[in-house]
Amino acid sequence: MSGLIMSVFIINDKNMIYEYLGPSLISLAAYYFILESERTIEKLTTCNDPLKEKNYKLRAKLNDQIEYKKQIVYTSQLQERNYIAQEIHDKLGHSISGSLMQLEAAKLLVDKDSNKSRLIIQNTINVLREGMESIRFTLKNIKPEVEQLGINKVKLLVDEFKNKGKINAKLYYSNELDKITYIEWKVICDNMQEVFTNIIKYSKAKKVKVNIEVLNTLIKVEIRDDGIGCFRIEKGLGLSGIEERTMNLNGKVIFDGSRGFSVIMLFPI
Repeated sequence: MSGLIMSVFIINDKNMIYEYLGPSLISLAAYYFILESERTIEKLTTCNDPLKEKNYKLRAKLNDQIEYKKQIVYTSQLQERNYIAQEIHDKLGHSISGSLMQLEAAKLLVDKDSNKSRLIIQNTINVLREGMESIRFTLKNIKPEVEQLGINKVKLLVDEFKNKGKINAKLYYSNELDKITYIEWKVICDNMQEVFTNIIKYSKAKKVKVNIEVLNTLIKVEIRDDGIGCFRIEKGLGLSGIEERTMNLNGKVIFDGSRGFSVIMLFPI
């Protein structure tokens, strides 16, 4: 009987040990887990410090480059204004100044010698006409052609798209861009912006190809990506806008989502 009682007490003592030991072990494990987590976080923070510094330097460098480009553009604008002002002063200023003197002389001679007065007036007209032609020639040389404005805008859009979407984009175009009108360039650029936005949002593309071709009877603009494509194309506001703008110029749009996604714009010449 006494042996049975001792056994019961021993078992009860073991149960008590387990009851106290279990929570203690859990607490100890939790402590070491927290301690190890803090060490890991500290290590990651230490490793990230150089990355943060490098990222900060890269951003600062990028901001410097952007500011530098702005300064170049501003300086170029000032130089162009100065050139125009100098050309007008040299080619028109002297002509007007001399013509005023000639007209004043003709005014004095109109009653005394009408023939000489008429001759002076005619010479003045010729001088002013030459001055106007000279100004037209200067402005024509300064003003870029329509196709230069158009293709440069397209290049800018492609570059912005590459930087924003981190996508490899390439531009190809033919040499007869002078056949593309200003309003066609505007529609091409507006449509291109919409397509680029959709590519970044939905396509998961890595490569994009933009091709502008001037053919015998039409202008063909194709934007194609290598993304996931879309077998069932639903025209939302974006695609409908592309279609509407193109149709307003008697053009046509073809959407194809079978191999990646492509938008083909066709304009008649």
